[in-house]
Amino acid sequence: MPEVYTEENKDWYKKQSCQGEKSSSATLSNQEVIQFRKEYVSKTAKEIYDLYQLSNRLKYSSFQKILWGESYTNNIPVYKKSKKQWYLNGEPVSTISESGE
Repeated sequence: MPEVYTEENKDWYKKQSCQGEKSSSATLSNQEVIQFRKEYVSKTAKEIYDLYQLSNRLKYSSFQKILWGESYTNNIPVYKKSKKQWYLNGEPVSTISESGE
């Protein structure tokens, strides 16, 4: 049986999820994640979740993980409320652009 989880295949899928607006298995687009993370600066996760009626798309716990950077791509900055700072790949960044970087 051929190996499905080759490094080449893993790299290809990683690139696909980072480049496109939405991968085939993604629930939220990169732009939506950026928008929600920006709103998270001044709103709670529950407020955003209810405002956009996301309950038919994903569970609240999954949405929280996306906001907190525990789930989703690493190419989009995450806002840490406890530190009042944006982080990209674990490193603080001073600002974020419309693309999220």
